[in-house]
Amino acid sequence: MVLFTDIGKDPDDAFALTYAVIAGVPLKAIVTTCTDCETSACIAKNVLEGLAGRYPTANAIKVLVGSSKPLKGSYSHRNIYHGPFEQSKTTLDRFVPEALPEKDRKSTR
Repeated sequence: MVLFTDIGKDPDDAFALTYAVIAGVPLKAIVTTCTDCETSACIAKNVLEGLAGRYPTANAIKVLVGSSKPLKGSYSHRNIYHGPFEQSKTTLDRFVPEALPEKDRKSTR
């Protein structure tokens, strides 16, 4: 099974990924889509690394950077549900600052 996700701003995808690993869903790969895909891939890797100690199958799941734009047609409802990525940087910085590029990290001091 391949999981397509926009993991990052909201916790729903992180919870779904965590549950899938714990439940033993035979995930072969995770593809990040519809957002800042590189940052989402880092977050997915962080979730898998956090699970790997108790669930070794997490180590075998590949994380692939997908397309942030539709391959065909348009994706007009993204901002309705998730907002533009610029708004999510604050949330990402609070929870997984290492997932953000150095220039986008906020000081914790």
